[in-house]
Amino acid sequence: MYNITFDDYTFSENEMSENWAVRLKTKYKDVLYEYGKVSVKETESNDGVLSYQYNIIDSAEYDEKELIESEEFNNYLGAVLEHIITDAFDSGKFKIGEDATNDTDDNTKKSLH
Repeated sequence: MYNITFDDYTFSENEMSENWAVRLKTKYKDVLYEYGKVSVKETESNDGVLSYQYNIIDSAEYDEKELIESEEFNNYLGAVLEHIITDAFDSGKFKIGEDATNDTDDNTKKSLH
């Protein structure tokens, strides 16, 4: 659905927590957010459904409530997360298990791609 590249986002220090934030550079330009809990659930067709939580830190010129309610925005964040995860596994720079955060934010979204 989206062809995400490193040109679409960058990592940024997050003054609100110890987690890195993601700043969007193209679509939804300058929206700054962080991912919380991420999980993958297998479906009956053996496809994976990516579930994730996120917290918007700065919505720039966008209305935060509209972004959270937007299926397109949430799918875009899912595509960015998929790119981040794929790159982490390809480069060997990833952490699983105890290093994951216990985020209780209720903005859980499922990627539809």
